[in-house]
Amino acid sequence: MAKRSSGLTGNQLKILACAAMFGDHAAKALQISGVPYFLLSRVLGRIAFPLFAFLLVEGFLHTKNRARYLFRLLLFALLSEIPFNLVIFKNLLHPEYQNTLWTLLLGLLLLICLERIESVREMRASLSWFLRILLIAGFSFGAWIFHADYSYRGIFCIAVFYLLRSVRPRSIAAFWASIGLNIPAINNPGAFFSMLPLHFYNGERGKLRLKYFFYLFYPLHLLLLLLLQQLNSLPFKM
Repeated sequence: MAKRSSGLTGNQLKILACAAMFGDHAAKALQISGVPYFLLSRVLGRIAFPLFAFLLVEGFLHTKNRARYLFRLLLFALLSEIPFNLVIFKNLLHPEYQNTLWTLLLGLLLLICLERIESVREMRASLSWFLRILLIAGFSFGAWIFHADYSYRGIFCIAVFYLLRSVRPRSIAAFWASIGLNIPAINNPGAFFSMLPLHFYNGERGKLRLKYFFYLFYPLHLLLLLLLQQLNSLPFKM
């Protein structure tokens, strides 16, 4: 009988990230205030993005079809944009801010470019690093111009997890990624709590096939929050 590995699987990290994100969005959508808002959104909610950034890198390194990976992110980013706008901003359109899937999509494009540079073995190390830094800066600027969630900080976070993918324990990469999410001011202190689950990540996917779990969860949790918003606005309570 095979011995079961200890630690957290990729599936468990994914579920934890989704729960943290739901708490963050629920606090905003239902207009929770005070200490509960701070705990749900600014602390626990900020665990989500570092975990999603890490899982994006893991998915990139293990996927058999990069084009299909890009297409899924693009499709669900488009499907989620209007529900995201309605829940967070109460508007059908909100060009000033785009949902998290757009940030992950830009991050995935960045990873493809970084890998292409690393594959050129004849390139001098100094030139290779210069091009990588240039790419990260370019995609960060793109995320800022596009008003993607977490802006340039999100791209930096994804890049850190990729560049430090061989460093153990993984909490080291999580620490530097969280530093990036708190530049220039400490606006996302909860990101540092992502160090704990990533420290215990065992490198396994998990028994269940949750390949599409996050893609479906993202728009569906927004639709659920939209429904709760409407019920909460009724003149009478159920």
